[in-house]
Amino acid sequence: MNKRFFFSAVFALIIVIQACHKYEEGPSLSLRTRKERVANVWVVEDYIINGKSDSAALSSMKILILKLEKDGTGEMAALNETNAVEWEFIDKKSGLKMRFQYDDGKWGEWSESKILKLEETHMWLKKEVNDTLTVETHYNGE
Repeated sequence: MNKRFFFSAVFALIIVIQACHKYEEGPSLSLRTRKERVANVWVVEDYIINGKSDSAALSSMKILILKLEKDGTGEMAALNETNAVEWEFIDKKSGLKMRFQYDDGKWGEWSESKILKLEETHMWLKKEVNDTLTVETHYNGE
């Protein structure tokens, strides 16, 4: 009887954990908060347009470094330029929106992406640009 209860409880726990799966590509469970996982220094690992990796675009994106802080600020660096970044969660933390500050001090428009994967060292974002164009950016973190 005790074993039956134990295995039933373990099975129920597994079902609950699977139901809590927030992002398509994971993780199922994390001890770090979403904000802690976003806060990192990110480098583009892959750039996927309409389901196909775009090596030409990826080679130019490899120079981009995105540093995000827990307070919703950060910076984007490429070559010799660094621009301020603001970010926040959207849609009950299933998405992320960011905007960048231009050299003249003005802020750009917010850009929204769906979070596919959010781990300590991997973040995958998907943006539906229009009806025919979908872009995924896969980041590696430090």
